[in-house]
Amino acid sequence: MKRISLLCLASALFLCSCNPHSPLPQPSSNHQYDSSSPIPSSEPTLSSSIERMASSGLTYELNASRNGYIVKNKGECIDKTIVIPDKYQDLPIVEIAKDAFKNDTEIESFISGKNIEKIGSGAFSSCTALTSVTLNEGIETIEDEAFSWCHSLVDINLPNSLTSIGQLVFFDSGLYQNAANYVDGALIIDHWICYAQSVKGDFIVPDDVYGLSEKVFNNCSKLTSIDVPLSVTRYGNAPLFDFSDALTSIKISKNVNLGSYVSSRFTVDNEFTESGRIHYVRRS
Repeated sequence: MKRISLLCLASALFLCSCNPHSPLPQPSSNHQYDSSSPIPSSEPTLSSSIERMASSGLTYELNASRNGYIVKNKGECIDKTIVIPDKYQDLPIVEIAKDAFKNDTEIESFISGKNIEKIGSGAFSSCTALTSVTLNEGIETIEDEAFSWCHSLVDINLPNSLTSIGQLVFFDSGLYQNAANYVDGALIIDHWICYAQSVKGDFIVPDDVYGLSEKVFNNCSKLTSIDVPLSVTRYGNAPLFDFSDALTSIKISKNVNLGSYVSSRFTVDNEFTESGRIHYVRRS
């Protein structure tokens, strides 16, 4: 009787091990980890992985204040993914120079270091193989045409730290060519209107937009009126409406300096009483 019981127990264990739904734990050799559990210390962290991936061979120069470095050009680097280190010779790398990677047809992606504050004009212009750009929180300025003519560019993040985007930054890029990025003729990327030459008629800036690139509504020959909500707080340093001759009405924050074009051609509608904004109407 005892022998029969042992045989039954052995059979049950054998069937359980063959059952694909068995509750028995998986062998540890599978290396499957619960996502809620800490990663074992032997696994590299994201920051250390990025540090190991940092591109070598780039050319640097000291900035004018001599407290940080600027990436001048690609130098001898052969990487298709350019990863900017956080520091060079114990000083932070704070800027990508004007035209630093212009016309490079090999670069496929770019990851900025955590200390980058500015991307210079034309820095990646005509990098036709560039598909994705990852920018650090801390970048404040992207200058004119920085990613223009990047025909393959379809993925970029614009950090919340950005305060100014120059003219035509994404002109004729993959982002520019994608109709899904437009609202009523305006190219909108990560809460910024970056191009608006196709805007016409009466245009209301969407409430989720908080930035306008420099001179974004210049030369909008078919734009007749514009309504800019107070949610828009970042305008850059250049006039927004030069040479927009069809424009007759502007509702915008009181804090915006609209330049000589508006001041010489528009007057204030004193009957408009909304707090925080002014209504400018074209003089007859």
